[in-house]
Amino acid sequence: VAERLMPRVNPMLATRILPVTTVASARSAFTRHQAPLSRRGATTSATTPGSQVKGIPWALQSLSAAPVQTAPAVRGHCVITAAAAPGAGFKMSEEVAIVGGGCFWCVEACYSQMKGVYSAISGYAGGDVPNPTYEQVCGKTTGHIEVVKIAYDPTVIDYRTILKIFFTVHDPTSFDRQGNDVGKPYRSTIMYLNEDQKKIAEEVMRDVEQQKLYNAPLVTELVPAPTFYKAEKYHQRYYEQNPNAGYCAFVVGPKIAKFRSKWAKYLNTAPRM
Repeated sequence: VAERLMPRVNPMLATRILPVTTVASARSAFTRHQAPLSRRGATTSATTPGSQVKGIPWALQSLSAAPVQTAPAVRGHCVITAAAAPGAGFKMSEEVAIVGGGCFWCVEACYSQMKGVYSAISGYAGGDVPNPTYEQVCGKTTGHIEVVKIAYDPTVIDYRTILKIFFTVHDPTSFDRQGNDVGKPYRSTIMYLNEDQKKIAEEVMRDVEQQKLYNAPLVTELVPAPTFYKAEKYHQRYYEQNPNAGYCAFVVGPKIAKFRSKWAKYLNTAPRM
C-alpha cells in the first residue's frame, strides 16, 4: 500500500525519515545507516575532532545580488548561456563548479544562499553506474560521490572564492568520512571542468595547507569532472524545506549558522524563486 512518509524527529534518537513513496522503500532506506549519529540519526556535529578551522585569512569583497535560476545539465564542460532570468532581463554569463564535501544537503544549503549563485543542485558523480538512485549510492557499490553542481555568475563571484568557502563548510582532512557519514559517497572532492579550474584549485589547496587552517593534511581529491547525475527531487533544497528534521537540526543547521557567520558579505538577501 503506497504511503508517503514525511520527515519527522524521534525525540529519543533524533531519527530522520526520508520522504519515500512506499513502506518497503522506507525500510530499505534505513538499512544502510544504523549508527545512531549517522545521517538518519545525528545528534552531534559532523566535524572530526582535532581538525578545527582556525580562521579565514583571505580578504573578502562585497558583491551584488544575483537571481536564482536552475542551470542546464553539465557533462564536463563550462556553460555560457543567455537564458532568461525571472525579473532580471537576461543571464549573460554562467559558469559551473562541482564539489563534494560529505552530505550534499549541507553543501547545497550553503551555496544556495550565496550572491551570484543561480543554482546549487545535489547529485551524484564519479561512479560507474548510470543514473544511480539514492539507495544505490548509499549502498556504496556504485563508486558515486554525493556532489553539488553550482551554477554561478563569474562577474559576481569567482571560482576561487567558491573553493575558499568549500574548504570551510566541511572537513577536508577526513578521508571518505564526514562525522558519522562514512564511505566514498562522502569523499572530499573537487571536480574541475577545465584547466583553469584545475590550476585555481591547486592554488587554493596550497594556500589552505600553507595557512595551516587545519591540524592535519588535506585529503581532498582533485579530478576531472565526470558525468553529473541530478539527485532525486526530494533531495533538492532539502534543508530549506526540512530544517527541523533530525539530521538537519543537529548537523546541517549548526554548519549553516557557522557558514553564515564567516561569509556574511556573500549572503544573498534577495528572496529565492
